[in-house]
Amino acid sequence: MEVIATSALTKVYGQKRAVDQLDMTVHEGDIYGFIGRNGSGKSTTLKLLCGLARPTGGEIRLFGQPVSNEAARRRVGVLVESAGLYPGLPARENMLLKAACMGLVSPEESVRRLLELVGLDPADKKRAGRFSMGMKQRLGIALALLGGPDLLLLDEPINGLDPEGIQEVRSLLVKLNQEQGITLVVSSHILGELAKIATRYGILKDGRMVQQLSAE
Repeated sequence: MEVIATSALTKVYGQKRAVDQLDMTVHEGDIYGFIGRNGSGKSTTLKLLCGLARPTGGEIRLFGQPVSNEAARRRVGVLVESAGLYPGLPARENMLLKAACMGLVSPEESVRRLLELVGLDPADKKRAGRFSMGMKQRLGIALALLGGPDLLLLDEPINGLDPEGIQEVRSLLVKLNQEQGITLVVSSHILGELAKIATRYGILKDGRMVQQLSAE
């Protein structure tokens, strides 16, 4: 099943084509490594896929439905650029606040389970503003998992992390894919790290897809 399919997807800002006639296909069960230098259009593409930006042209389909379909978009979890955390609140309260904004009913058990899944203690009262970068990224991923998405879009989730933080996030992503059955799109400019987990790749340059290929 095609979880993501774009056709001639284009986004223009002024005179700049941030995304240019992009054809992209992500299959169910993929860990799709979205590779490109900084400024190649990776973040813009992810924003288009989740509805945070409106395409100038082209088409996006999620789970076989137009990107405007609310049921399809509810199946997508997103962490673009950095997690929108309330620095004065602990992890659990950050999670409960987003759950309330999403209209989730009785989310306490789900919040506890997700925090434990990403390796954070639900009872920890430490404020998010004092978290390490790795802890913030893991909390951001937990926030993206609220609502039980089938597809997770992650923009540079290992950027700025120390080696220990990179290993923690990498292990978590593999666990989400293999144990939870979640399809992942992970953007990065660090090919060496994505090569350790990706099953398929899309290589982006100047907003255009250079090639899509399997890890093999």
